[in-house]
Amino acid sequence: MRTLIHWRSLQVRLLLGAIIWVAAGMMGSGVAVSALFREHVTSQFVHELNDHLTELQNLYVPGAPDTVLRPVSDPRFSLPGSGYYWEVIRPGAPALRSPSLQGRNLRPTGSRKQPLRGAIEGSGDRLVLIERVSTLGGSGSPARFMVAGDENELRRTIGAFDRLLFASLAIVALGLGVAAIVQIRIGLRPLRRLQTALSRVRSGAADSLPTDFPTEVQPLASELNALIRANSDMIRRARAQAGNLSHALRTHLAILTERARRLSDTGQPEAGEALLAECQAMSRQVDYQVARARAAAPRAVIGATVAPAAVAGDILSALSRLHADRSLTLTNDIAPDLAIACDPDDLYEMLANLADNARKWARSEVRLHSEQSEGWVRLIVEDDGPGVPEAHWDSAFQLGVRLDERVGGGGLGLTIVRDLAELYGGAVRLDRSELGGARVVLQLPHRNDDLRDLNGRDGITTR
Repeated sequence: MRTLIHWRSLQVRLLLGAIIWVAAGMMGSGVAVSALFREHVTSQFVHELNDHLTELQNLYVPGAPDTVLRPVSDPRFSLPGSGYYWEVIRPGAPALRSPSLQGRNLRPTGSRKQPLRGAIEGSGDRLVLIERVSTLGGSGSPARFMVAGDENELRRTIGAFDRLLFASLAIVALGLGVAAIVQIRIGLRPLRRLQTALSRVRSGAADSLPTDFPTEVQPLASELNALIRANSDMIRRARAQAGNLSHALRTHLAILTERARRLSDTGQPEAGEALLAECQAMSRQVDYQVARARAAAPRAVIGATVAPAAVAGDILSALSRLHADRSLTLTNDIAPDLAIACDPDDLYEMLANLADNARKWARSEVRLHSEQSEGWVRLIVEDDGPGVPEAHWDSAFQLGVRLDERVGGGGLGLTIVRDLAELYGGAVRLDRSELGGARVVLQLPHRNDDLRDLNGRDGITTR
């Protein structure tokens, strides 16, 4: 099961960081603004109750009985159960109450710090209550003035504001999140462009990276260009040195081989044959190691790409000229539009070995054709010869193995093909052809593919 969130993704990290900071900022702002609004609304509510209390004091007339000159100006004090109440209590005199109390008493609760919390006697209402004790009108005894308002009204006001506030902040946070996504995608676009440019270089569509990246990315592109040039130069030097080494060794081996033949001709056949066998073994090893050195890290030659149809055409043309004495039908049915992520020299080496082997064993026909699957190209070489027994399909690729000693060769061709194919993440295998002979399938990565090996692992398969 694939992970839905790639935690190693730079885009995911930046996005999560932005979301966390936006959420924390919006939440902190919401809590702070809500607290300020709550304090403001509560202060206004208490200030309003103080105004009513002052008005009540001015309307109060002590006497027998105590009275108020007129109802308090706010009509809610006259409506039963409205949530706004007042009461005046003076020792030795009947209590005065607002009509909204319906004859019940106000009961302060909590500490004596203003404003108080309160309730109506016999009721569960929650009230905000303020009180003041003063002596008015020369009554001689202090009167206790109390005014209360419904705390639920205060809570409803604060709750409505909080809902609107946090809904607005959520919309702002969503907008900021979308803006962060857009900003991150735009900001990382040069990296995606760099990746695309690298893919084009690797596939052979370009030989270097562009030089118009943003200031922050261009140094990386320049270093990659320098690495590509250095890598290509290193491979070219390594191949040139391998060719020089091959030439030097072959010269000395040719001298040793000639002397071995002379020993055989001068009456020392056993010594001559032993020396000749060693020289041939050394020659095979030199051929094999030089071929591997030529293809050392071919995938490191970034941008290598080749059309196999053209390579196959050159090989079959050369074979038809070299072996004009044989009436062989050489057919090239490889699709002309195919492109393989492979160095042209290496593909030539592989196809030349396979085609030459098929030519040796074929009776009348050698055919090259191709197949495609997702990410892979299969180049198939078939002949109508005797074929290879299934028991020998694996051993045929071993170094120095010759299935028929009567046929010339050093037993290196299939081994070199196998090693080169594996260096590119591909493979080669033997099968039976419909023509009656051998069928060799060379599988190599298609150009622009991810260049995975046959087991689906990233990277290069090495021996």
